Amino acid sequence: MGFSKEFYLGSLASVYLVAFSSLYIQLPGLYGDHGLLPVKNVVQREPNTFADFLQQPSLVRFRYKYSMDTESAMDLVCLSGIVLSFLATISSAFRSTLSFSLMWVLYMSLYAVGQTFLWFQWDILLLEAGFLGIIIAPLGLFGLPTKHHHDRISMFLVKWLLFRLMYASGVVKLQSGCDTWWGLTALDWHFESQCIPTPFAWYFHHTPQWFKMFSNASVFVIQIAITFLFFAPNRALRMFSFYAQVSLQILILLTGNYNFFNLLTMILCVSLVDDDDLKTVSRRNRRRSWFITIQSYLSTALTLLVFLVLGYYSHKYFQFSISENKIYSKINFTRKGFDVYVHYATWASIYLAAAALGLEILKALYSAMRREKGVLSITYSITSTALMSGVVIYMFCISLIPHTTVDHDIRRQIPDVIHGLHADYDNLQLVSSYGLFRSMTGVGGRPEVVVMGSNDKQKWKEYEFLYKPGSLNRNPPVVAPHQPRLDWQMWFAALGYYNQNHWFIVMLYRLLDNEPTVLNLIQKNPFPDRPPKYIKAQLFTYHYSGLSARRNWWIRDNNPNEYTPILSKDEPTLVKYLSERQILPVRDRYKPYGKLDASLRTIRSAVGSVDHALFVFALYFVAVANALMGRLISAY
Repeated sequence: MGFSKEFYLGSLASVYLVAFSSLYIQLPGLYGDHGLLPVKNVVQREPNTFADFLQQPSLVRFRYKYSMDTESAMDLVCLSGIVLSFLATISSAFRSTLSFSLMWVLYMSLYAVGQTFLWFQWDILLLEAGFLGIIIAPLGLFGLPTKHHHDRISMFLVKWLLFRLMYASGVVKLQSGCDTWWGLTALDWHFESQCIPTPFAWYFHHTPQWFKMFSNASVFVIQIAITFLFFAPNRALRMFSFYAQVSLQILILLTGNYNFFNLLTMILCVSLVDDDDLKTVSRRNRRRSWFITIQSYLSTALTLLVFLVLGYYSHKYFQFSISENKIYSKINFTRKGFDVYVHYATWASIYLAAAALGLEILKALYSAMRREKGVLSITYSITSTALMSGVVIYMFCISLIPHTTVDHDIRRQIPDVIHGLHADYDNLQLVSSYGLFRSMTGVGGRPEVVVMGSNDKQKWKEYEFLYKPGSLNRNPPVVAPHQPRLDWQMWFAALGYYNQNHWFIVMLYRLLDNEPTVLNLIQKNPFPDRPPKYIKAQLFTYHYSGLSARRNWWIRDNNPNEYTPILSKDEPTLVKYLSERQILPVRDRYKPYGKLDASLRTIRSAVGSVDHALFVFALYFVAVANALMGRLISAY
């Protein structure tokens, strides 16, 4: 396999490993029969037909056929994903179409029944990137090559996915009309208000105002303008866009715990570095012909021209200026003018991508005819390239529907046949729309839900969650690539109301019962011996402490708002609510159906007390270290 293809597949397998292992350690508390959103309440009957299966594409539904408990079925799916992704990470022998198909099906099986805790953009991104892994991976059949002339065509889809992700993420920020994005003041609040900040976020929050405004403007340039260089004809511009995107992801990774999202995005960036570029670098010291020399001069001229144009328009529309060693900036265009830009830029992206894809197909066909010898070899190469071209064209066409969500006029002009093709398998998340940080949250202070328990309604004790801000003096954690899904949902809960979050009400009831699987998702239970009689939640406003005299990481107001009323376990309204939603009555503690269930429960008990983030990182480190060691050994 070529470098970019092999790197993408190996790295994608490692992200699957992170995703499966991170979810596995949290399954009982999130989805168990005594958890926050019991999966047994949403799993449909065993599918009768393939079309029926596609309505809820989850292998968990087959638990009925094999008389398995729902928790065991979830465990089996997750553990199978861990084993398979671990093998695919450490060995190229397991990076086949079959392996990536199984990993995709396993993760889709979890996503399809995962409800709120699995409906994140990075889960959807992993499913789309994972489906591309199925297309890109070699068949793995004996005697067939692992490197093909059509590899450049299939890798184009990764580049197109990266473009759609970054372009949309930049556009929606300004389309939202959020005053902080338009005023370039979003970073005044971002580092403080993001879900789980790292310790570095505290320091970035206290950087000068001009630096944060310049950084804010740079994000727009990187995401909205530089992304078009993904399709540049020369290596220098593509590598410039590569370093810009990777640098942005590294800065996000340093200041926020966004689980495997930044890692996966950087893996997508490998599509900007193809094997021909690497060959060009390795041969740059060889004697060059006059044609290559002229080509090099033209490439340099094009690069300089693009940099001049990019610099000119960046200065024009963001008013960059330097004064007293400070870089000042402000947006110098109207919202109507931006809408016009998005319209023409989106059309340009479609035509540019279509032209780039057509060029890749022609180059692949030419390579198949020129480099292969023998009728059978040439016929096989041309046929496989033609088939792959058809698959890629299909994927490109249906991706136009989510891509054009940023401009509904263009979306309506997409032919109806493409809308129909997209709708056929929309629930499989083959292609999706994206748009991170659409509106800035926490303007004026970070809202934070604090859960408290009491036995007398007078003295209240706070529950401490694993990673989200709570105690004012606790260090911000570094937990990526692990995603603590309850902590993330607590962040979303603080932005709304408790009655909008069914799982939150269930959580309060589980805490009134000292449910161990849910307490495993919480750092500190202030009632370890006996659960509290009463529980409530209050909404505080958090701020970072000052730069000059920091005693704690956080400060918070002393007059919180009520988030929930005081509840007790036998409160009639609560009992009725939970009964109607099949949370009550609580069934007896887990009883295995057979040997498989018992084996899965044994594995679960062995890892149940392990630190969640450490469990994920240890598996990831072991897998990646083994993969690197294998590469070093094969190199010698």
